[in-house]
Amino acid sequence: MSLRILALLLAALAALCLCAAETGPPYPACDGVSERDALEALYFSTNGPLWIEGQDTWLVSPDVCQWEGVYCTVDNEVMGLYLPEFGMSGQLPAELGCLPHLQFLSLEDNKLVTPFIEELCQ
Repeated sequence: MSLRILALLLAALAALCLCAAETGPPYPACDGVSERDALEALYFSTNGPLWIEGQDTWLVSPDVCQWEGVYCTVDNEVMGLYLPEFGMSGQLPAELGCLPHLQFLSLEDNKLVTPFIEELCQ
């Protein structure tokens, strides 16, 4: 597949996600799931205790905004996850879709074996 076609497909996917986020109802499985719950699910489903980065800050502080690679708004809402080369392996949890303010997600150079999570578009 050429780079141009791939870029067009990614742009279309991004547009669909934005549209779904603006018009669709909240992801129903998120009822009662806090941002900390979603991040804990990420940690455990990607073998967090074996990460080469971040394992010394994740789950330690009750404030997820203090965890390495977690970026928050001024209102302490998770807006970004920058977790490249963390040594993650496994599958991304659907609970990532329960981070309503997430604007960027960087997971490159990890060993994740999951397709794109549809819930991230919700």
